[in-house]
Amino acid sequence: MRLCIEMVDQAFGATPPGISFVTNAFHRSRSSTPAAVTSYALWWQQTHRTLMRYPAFMQNTIESKSVATIRDAHQWLRWMTNRTLTAARTLDQSELHRAFPIGIGSVFETMVHLCGAEFIWVRVVTNRADGITMPTTVQCPDLDAVERLWKETRLEWDAFLHALTPEACERIVQRTRDGRTYSQRVSDACMQVPTHALYHNAQISFMFRSMGKSLPDSSWIAWAREHCCSPMR
Repeated sequence: MRLCIEMVDQAFGATPPGISFVTNAFHRSRSSTPAAVTSYALWWQQTHRTLMRYPAFMQNTIESKSVATIRDAHQWLRWMTNRTLTAARTLDQSELHRAFPIGIGSVFETMVHLCGAEFIWVRVVTNRADGITMPTTVQCPDLDAVERLWKETRLEWDAFLHALTPEACERIVQRTRDGRTYSQRVSDACMQVPTHALYHNAQISFMFRSMGKSLPDSSWIAWAREHCCSPMR
């Protein structure tokens, strides 16, 4: 319950009416005297009444932060994949296409897969996924083609994320894969894209290390430290 008090305090930027009283009562109630028990009972009743005045505000605050987190996650995704794409351009053709017993198989094929995932999922969240298949290395024969598709796809993501609302996050969308249809919330579909990319980026990092090279740090915290003053909103 103390956590609830702190949440309200953080949401409003100040202590709402009645919270000072119940907080003091909370601290007094830590002993086992009859007076403390009475204080605790009063604290519980007053806290419940106080918190019930603000449920809509708190819910809206939480939901708004969820949308902001999705946007931030996609901003970080772009930062990470752009760094990986830049690193991939330093490889010669044999290194770029070298087969590894992990993931998609090569740095290049993994890059195509990462771009293709964004291409698929933006169509899922906008209800345009029927008949859509993952782009292939025939459609994207080199890194220039991959980058072009990424730019086109991210324009679609830009429009979608700009218009995203807390209510839209709860909408159920479907994706059919290998003959099976899966249902998920829009918010979960959105978060699948950056988390999926992180998984495969780690595989690319392994491939680079196996060739005596390395990827730049693409962790969330590295991005946050670099971009904390200019998040995507």
